[in-house]
Amino acid sequence: MKNLVAIIILFLSVSLAHAQSENDKNKVYVNPKVGVHFASLSTETAEQGSRVGMNVGIDMLIKSSKKSWFFWQPGLHYYRTGAQLVHQGTTQQEMDNQVHFNTLKAPISGGMYLTGSDGLLRIWVNAGITPTLLLGVQENEYGLSREAFRGATLGINGGIGIEVLIVTLELNYEHGITPMLSGNEGTNRMFSISAGLRF
Repeated sequence: MKNLVAIIILFLSVSLAHAQSENDKNKVYVNPKVGVHFASLSTETAEQGSRVGMNVGIDMLIKSSKKSWFFWQPGLHYYRTGAQLVHQGTTQQEMDNQVHFNTLKAPISGGMYLTGSDGLLRIWVNAGITPTLLLGVQENEYGLSREAFRGATLGINGGIGIEVLIVTLELNYEHGITPMLSGNEGTNRMFSISAGLRF
């Protein structure tokens, strides 16, 4: 599944880059990126310690003109996250066990440049919503299956980014506003750091 998603994202990136006209290149940019994230999940009975995961995806940066300070930033990202649920009285063996789940996120954000949009160094901030689709749950020692999690959730996000020529670096925070677990519990919190290229 991971390889398939990566191939789809790469194909979309190349296709969109070639499909832009000369005028559109001044207003629409493609930003493929890779990164790591630190996620935690809390419920009434358990707390998941922060776990490092990987992500890969692509964002579009859409402006009304080349020099506009404001932009829209829709995206599509694949996330692989590990969870470790720690209950009271948990043994060391149980603490060593993890459950891995794969998700597809489609953030929709709006933002603005803080330093102008046409210099060599550009700094921007953004915020928006993040719909998330659960792709699958790996077999685990907790006995949790895909049915234990909601198929789709929603979160809010905010971040800050830096662009140097075509290189991008972004720090983002996502806070879940709908529960991840089917029992109406489990709030997701996630910090992510990603780097990419803007075309």
